[in-house]
Amino acid sequence: MRAVLFCVVIPIFTMTVSLQSYAETLSDGTLSGQSESRKVNQHLDDLQQVINAEQSDDDLLREMETRLKDLHRQVAKRLEAKIEKKVPAAADSEPKDLGKWWLRGAMTYDPMPSGILNRLELSYTYKRKTGNLTMDNSMLKAALATRYKRFTSYLNYTFDKRNVGKPNDDYDPATNQWVEQNSDIRDSTRHLLTEELRFALSKRFYTAAGFMYEEDDYVKLDRRLTGYLGVGGKALQTDRITLKLFAAVGHEEKDYTEQYHELAGGISEAILRIVAPSYDPDTVKSDMVYLAQNFDWHITKNLSLREKLTCFMDLEESDDYRWTLDLGLALQLTKYMSLTFDYKESMDNTRDPVMGRKRDISMGPGVRIHF
Repeated sequence: MRAVLFCVVIPIFTMTVSLQSYAETLSDGTLSGQSESRKVNQHLDDLQQVINAEQSDDDLLREMETRLKDLHRQVAKRLEAKIEKKVPAAADSEPKDLGKWWLRGAMTYDPMPSGILNRLELSYTYKRKTGNLTMDNSMLKAALATRYKRFTSYLNYTFDKRNVGKPNDDYDPATNQWVEQNSDIRDSTRHLLTEELRFALSKRFYTAAGFMYEEDDYVKLDRRLTGYLGVGGKALQTDRITLKLFAAVGHEEKDYTEQYHELAGGISEAILRIVAPSYDPDTVKSDMVYLAQNFDWHITKNLSLREKLTCFMDLEESDDYRWTLDLGLALQLTKYMSLTFDYKESMDNTRDPVMGRKRDISMGPGVRIHF
């Protein structure tokens, strides 16, 4: 600024001295009137230009200062925006209370949780009945739900063991007394492993692929493997009630135990065609339609009711179908433990007398642990 003023003051001072010199000359009458008048006017114009230039410089400096302040504010705002974009506010963006997320769709949260969610649930049910028949039934269930963004995995395992005996009086010669003894009627185990991977299409709809593996020696089933692919959705969703529907097509393969084939081999062909018209000594393969319906009702904060109905139907043989109804009432005692009462009924129309009963029912109290 001082340099600018210095450059402006010197020319003004020089021109002022020149004008004074011209004025003295005019007063002495040494110059001609008209010629010298033009020179004076020219010097006055030059002086005015210098003055205007000085004022323009001041305006320019003020404008540059204003522009620098605006530029500083713009740069500061851009830096703040970049910092906020690179450093996510995890505590504010994540939903604080996800609730029962394994019952809700992934896209019902805004924003969706960015981390991996896990939930493990274990339940054990034991029943014992005495009388004309003595029955011990132990059932263990494990369920693991895992979610990452739109993907949710549901892995379930069920172990069911039943022992049924009938008391009989048998004479013991050593003691000369009648002794009550149990004769085994049923001693069986059942394993069921299922896995379903879902991908959320929207808040209500999803697509899923899964498989089921089952063993049940009571009905002479050595293995049954089912794979499927389908689409599901929520028909109803409130704070306490959830109703889900699912439809899929799949392929199924099953093999029966050696005991089943031995029993079938001991029956004449004529009778076998009547009691087991669909008997096949090899692996039975079929294309299936899989339908499922799930209903969850949280009656109160600690009391809930769940219901699940599944149905499998052969695409070629309409009489080959099976369905399972599973009901459960749970009373939550602590954060990690609940008391339950379960009712389960299953119907398999493909069974024949060699395999066992078509219909099976079980019920009883139990304990459920969840993490």
